[in-house]
Amino acid sequence: YKDIFNVYAPLGYQINALISFIFGTKLIVFQHIGLNLTILISFIIYLISKEYTNKILATLLAVMMIFICAYSPDISNWIMPYSYSILYALFGFLLSFYFLIKYIKNDNDKSLMLSCLFYGFSVASKYEYCLFLFAILTVILYKKKNISKVVKSLACIFIFPLLSFFILLIQGNSFVDLYNGDKCVVLEGLFKSYDIIFT
Repeated sequence: YKDIFNVYAPLGYQINALISFIFGTKLIVFQHIGLNLTILISFIIYLISKEYTNKILATLLAVMMIFICAYSPDISNWIMPYSYSILYALFGFLLSFYFLIKYIKNDNDKSLMLSCLFYGFSVASKYEYCLFLFAILTVILYKKKNISKVVKSLACIFIFPLLSFFILLIQGNSFVDLYNGDKCVVLEGLFKSYDIIFT
């Protein structure tokens, strides 16, 4: 992050570094990361689908996603992706979406806090998911909750990004290094998200 321009947020690299430190830097370790994330993402897709369909359709959708995304022979498959940050961000985004659905249905403040927490995890892995914040804010405005509960929930968004960037500062990056590297990336992510939504 200090020496190389990077298009991804730092959390994915830090998770990979921690797992490599514990289990070694063998290729099989990364295959297991992809396999475990595939299982978790498929299960979250099942849970989200079950909110809107029956168990059979939810299961079929989750299995279909495994065959389309995990067993795909290209470089964007879930088992051996070209960047694990994409999978970490997708995992965080889907969990955030799932807990936001739970919050809409049950009006449980804990679900909103978890949605915000996993949204922060997603953005700390890949910046392109930042626009999902508008969905969270829209739901909060619609629900008209107590301002202190809203602030507490929104504060959860910053836990993973602050932890991730704090680690970079400890490792010798300066605020100038982070600013110069991230200002272009964040703008690029916003423009990509804008293009996807409006084209």
